[in-house]
Amino acid sequence: MSRWQEESTSIFPEPEVKAVETKVEVDPLMWQRLRFLTTDFAKYVYKPLCFQLQDGEKICGVVDLLHSESVLIKSAADVITAIEINDIKEIWWGGKKLPIRL
Repeated sequence: MSRWQEESTSIFPEPEVKAVETKVEVDPLMWQRLRFLTTDFAKYVYKPLCFQLQDGEKICGVVDLLHSESVLIKSAADVITAIEINDIKEIWWGGKKLPIRL
């Protein structure tokens, strides 16, 4: 359905604008690992964690909150950092890669 707009003596149709929602595919294994790390048990046992990003940066802390496409990491200084799940290359614990547990 188009709307019509009157302009002086001519009538022109208004262009229709449609919202396009893009769904980002998230690595399901990484999402499952992060979901496990949101539990109180994992927050107590698996600390400190370091999250190695695709660009080489490392962010250390615990998983504070998990969303469908991003995760909030809380550092020891109570600084919260939002990270896209697809930006996480690996999760480290005690100098070793965190074992995969599902």
